[in-house]
Amino acid sequence: MTVWTGSSHDLPAYRLWFFPLVALAVPFLCWAGRGNRYHVRPVLVAWLIALILPVGTGFVLNPVDEAFRVWPVVFSSLFALLYLIGQRWWSEGPTVGQRPFQTVGALGVCGLAVMMSFGGAWEPVGFLQRDKPLGTIQESLLFATATGFPVAALAMWVRSWTRRAWDEVLVGGATLFAIVAWILAMQTTGTMGAVLLNVYLFVLGTGILAVGLQQRRLATVNAGMAILAVMILCRFFDMDLSLVVRGVAFIVVGTGFLAVNWFLWKWRRAEG
Repeated sequence: MTVWTGSSHDLPAYRLWFFPLVALAVPFLCWAGRGNRYHVRPVLVAWLIALILPVGTGFVLNPVDEAFRVWPVVFSSLFALLYLIGQRWWSEGPTVGQRPFQTVGALGVCGLAVMMSFGGAWEPVGFLQRDKPLGTIQESLLFATATGFPVAALAMWVRSWTRRAWDEVLVGGATLFAIVAWILAMQTTGTMGAVLLNVYLFVLGTGILAVGLQQRRLATVNAGMAILAVMILCRFFDMDLSLVVRGVAFIVVGTGFLAVNWFLWKWRRAEG
């Protein structure tokens, strides 16, 4: 057996087969779910695709990321794309377990947004010096693949606006925010990218909260509140504040959770 010991830029070309191999599972997913797409068999296949795709993408596109530090754009687009695909074709799943694409996509978008809200996540970012240009066929194909994620995510995101699917608009907007933040981080410092992602977290949290209140869905309300709470608490831990101020922040956030849930519960009870 041959053991590879070179650099990441010299990895064998079989890394390019990852995405076609994953794509081979899509026809089986469609066949297994032709009668009931929420049956255990297609759901398990969908969970495998949703979990394997982000992990494999990180390994496959590593040379491109080392050259351009594009991981914020690639992974924000990938998770947003998973969410949009799930909402478009598997939106009627009654439980979280039957909504694998939406679950992985939403958690990935929120987790990445929180991580990118810190300035250190954007340093270094952008075009870096390399020993050789991105000129081989393998690397060019990898770069084209990396570009495909934001293009596909933006295309589906625009479609979400025309459908007035506001949850898709909010989550899918991570791609646009990541691209603009990446460009700003290249031109200035990581601070601008972090500021923009804090804006996105605020928009996402308040938007999800508003959608939950409009639809009177407690789980959606709690999701919006959780996003806002995490953003606020991260900023408190990111700043040089005393324990008393941080303790007060925890109390205020917890009180907000209880108040919103209590009012929503009273609202739903009054309507019978």
